[in-house]
Amino acid sequence: MASTITCASCGMQYDGSSLQPGVQFKCTGCGEMVLVGGAPAAVGVKRGTRKVGGGAMQGGRPAPQRAAAGRPAPGGYQNQQQQPQFGAPPKKDNTMMFVGIGIGVVVVGVLIAVVVMSGKPSPQQEQARAEEDANAKKKKEVADEDAKRKKTNDSMEAVYRGAHELGPKIAAALSAKDDGGFFKTNVDWGMMTAKQREVLQGKDGAKWLGDPLYCVGEWVKEEKEKGILVRWAGKAERGPDDMQQRFATYFGFQYQGSECTYDKALSEHEKSAFSWAVAGKRFLGKKVQINNKTSAKPLLFYCGAEEGKTNVMIIWIDDPKAKENITKKEAPYERKPRPEDDPQNLGTDPQDPMNPTRPDPGTDTTEPVELPVAVKTGDQPPAGALSNVLRDIRDGNNLSEPQIKSVQNATNSKEDKKKFLGACIDIIMDMRDKNDRSGIAAATSNLYKIFKNMLTRDQKDYIYDFQLGGDPTTDDWPVRCWYEFYQTYKA
Repeated sequence: MASTITCASCGMQYDGSSLQPGVQFKCTGCGEMVLVGGAPAAVGVKRGTRKVGGGAMQGGRPAPQRAAAGRPAPGGYQNQQQQPQFGAPPKKDNTMMFVGIGIGVVVVGVLIAVVVMSGKPSPQQEQARAEEDANAKKKKEVADEDAKRKKTNDSMEAVYRGAHELGPKIAAALSAKDDGGFFKTNVDWGMMTAKQREVLQGKDGAKWLGDPLYCVGEWVKEEKEKGILVRWAGKAERGPDDMQQRFATYFGFQYQGSECTYDKALSEHEKSAFSWAVAGKRFLGKKVQINNKTSAKPLLFYCGAEEGKTNVMIIWIDDPKAKENITKKEAPYERKPRPEDDPQNLGTDPQDPMNPTRPDPGTDTTEPVELPVAVKTGDQPPAGALSNVLRDIRDGNNLSEPQIKSVQNATNSKEDKKKFLGACIDIIMDMRDKNDRSGIAAATSNLYKIFKNMLTRDQKDYIYDFQLGGDPTTDDWPVRCWYEFYQTYKA
């Protein structure tokens, strides 16, 4: 191995005893690369004449010069060989390193992109997930609705049971000589007052003001043709305490000591359920029906509770005969005396010119004093429209215009119409025996609308006014007039 290495460009010599052939390094003299083991090129000086490093050339070649101690080894060697102990190290080339780093960054970015893209769901997956979410939401809504409905149904069933349990107790309290304790504790009198206030503010408010059971007011006398009418002039709804006392007084004189029964079948029927909105609250419950022999129509006790609660109370009482019963008890009709009631007229006959009845001023002397006493006919119309209308008359309902025309229809024979008339007279006589004055008033008014074109007397003779007509069990003039018409009706 050569111990001296000469630069081919400038002739600079180096100690190469520790270098391997093939290693390159930069010449410190000219900056050119020197190859260890390569043939030195010719230089632009004569051999043996140039001094290198201060030494003379020997044998045509420059004398070798030893590198100074501690001189840095040249860089830029190949195959990681030891640097020479003299001359500047060659510069290191980092191009490939930067290229490798760039390629690595690109590869990592691609891998990240692939991972991200592979994690994003496809449109089909997104649609499937959306459908799953929608189904889950719907199932939850259905479950919540079922739970709410079950809670409501359970509450309603509890209220219905409570209402049915109150029925027999109400009947017993009405019949017994109760001091009002049952109704005082089992009626929500505050709700009764609130309900009555809303009724008075409705379209039928003026009508309800005339009810002495629910409204405060006073009795007012009015002079009428046949007598003095006393009516209730209401002013406002009663307060809770006042209403409780008024009902206790009314139940006392009207029902105590009489037989009252709980109508279980009608009270538990599905049609007896009610739902009311009163004072911004909704109430659910059942209408408990109580029958009494002194009344042609049942009493209805609305037993219920606020929606979602189960504390059942009586929140409304409907007695269709209350106004009539109280009026009869506290302000009976005062009829003007008739000529035949005068003791001086006893034994006289208004139809006998030789023994006339002295007329009373202001009395209609053209009205016959007597008519045949009405007796039941036993008639029944054939099944169909006539029997349906007859049922409504029996229930005390006012007939509609189509119902009136269905009876007047020419397709009904005169014989069927007379049977219908006879059946109506029988119904009126039953109402008279029960002292059902409002029922008689409705029935006679309906009959007058049907047969008015065939009647010979004034309207007032055929229609019973329960406010003016007195006691129908003794004053049965309209019934006799209808029976007279029945007898003269030609079938």
